[in-house]
Amino acid sequence: MSFLRESTWVVIHRLILVVIVVGNDILLARILGPDGKGYYTILVVTPVLLASVAAGGLDFSLNQLAHRRPARAFSIFNTAAGLGLIGGLGLASLLWFDVLGIGRALFQGVPREFAASLRLAALAIPTEVLFLLAGMLAVSVGRPLAFSRARIVRRGTMLGATLVAAALFRHRMDLLLLAVLWGFVGAAIVSGAVSLLGAGFRGGGFDRNVGEVLKHAAASYPGRVAERLQTRVDVALLGILGSGAQVGVYSVATGMAEAVLLISNSIATVLFGRHAEQQSALHARALRLMVPLSAVLAASVAVGGTVLIPVLWGDRFQGGVLLLALLLPGVVFFSLVQTVTPSLVQAGRGGAVSVAHAVGLAGNILLNILMIPWLGAAAASLASSASYGITLAILLGAVRMRDGVSLRRLVVMNREDLSIVRARLRAFLEGPVRFGQSGER
Repeated sequence: MSFLRESTWVVIHRLILVVIVVGNDILLARILGPDGKGYYTILVVTPVLLASVAAGGLDFSLNQLAHRRPARAFSIFNTAAGLGLIGGLGLASLLWFDVLGIGRALFQGVPREFAASLRLAALAIPTEVLFLLAGMLAVSVGRPLAFSRARIVRRGTMLGATLVAAALFRHRMDLLLLAVLWGFVGAAIVSGAVSLLGAGFRGGGFDRNVGEVLKHAAASYPGRVAERLQTRVDVALLGILGSGAQVGVYSVATGMAEAVLLISNSIATVLFGRHAEQQSALHARALRLMVPLSAVLAASVAVGGTVLIPVLWGDRFQGGVLLLALLLPGVVFFSLVQTVTPSLVQAGRGGAVSVAHAVGLAGNILLNILMIPWLGAAAASLASSASYGITLAILLGAVRMRDGVSLRRLVVMNREDLSIVRARLRAFLEGPVRFGQSGER
């Protein structure tokens, strides 16, 4: 299947996903209000961040080794999943037993009366690890559509859980939060299984060279963990330094911004299935195409958010309009970061990715700590945009040094790009058979 056709179908899946995500977000906002939605966001984001700490680097190691030795892809996955689950269970134990007060610190923005939900959030860490690695397996064996379908299943399951919870526990905030969190945990398990089935998973034992898996994971670990923390640490810090209500309003802005990132992540997902050394021109062209695409998407979301947030989410979330506007420049930057990352990882330049994300993360944390007491949720938006811009600048510099090309050639579409896009779109409109006949350009 050609790159453009496969990307198109992944994007179509992601658009369906966006509709489900936005629908669930609106429902949560309506039934929980700013405070409750903030509590829910903290309880969900925290295990996602810790799952990144547990499995960071293992997903990139899986992708890199599965491309080199496709016959051993399943055994490599088993090894990576085993290692990730060990780390995930260890971190879950720290939260469950509140070792050294870590749980209290991370969930400071959630009142103590939701103790059952706090414990369940700890159990979400290993399930998130499974989802992350199962999705990367599907992508690594050349089946990104399987991962896209799994994400739809996950969000659909979460939406169903929210509807059931709203019907049963509308007037009991503690039970309502617990029910939607069970939906979150269950959805990760179900969607992870969908990814494995879509990848054609058949067991395969454990890879005999655990050291090799760990070696590549260690090389990617700093960058992968920094990347995942960079996109979520603002929520965690706002919960610790601010309030649940501020997190609730800010989550509306991040939820709408996620629509743009889901599209750019579609392109990155397909690129992880295309070996950079064999298809370097494809990776370069994808970056140039993403510049105008992400800018148009961000502008559309900005206009839509201004109109829709007070109408659909409610007047109590009106502040999300400004937060979204401040966040969207960074979303464009991060869309390009996602697009350029696969070529660097597969070319063995994971060190540059690590440095870029580590510097961006450090800037994000510092700016949030300095500005949240002063600007509240607006600080989180500004810090994220600045952080993503720093990361993008470092990665583009690494590509320029590697390829010896100008910044203009990296990010500005040329005549060949335009002609290829026109030809592919014409073929797509004329019929799926012709659309799939051209190569991987």
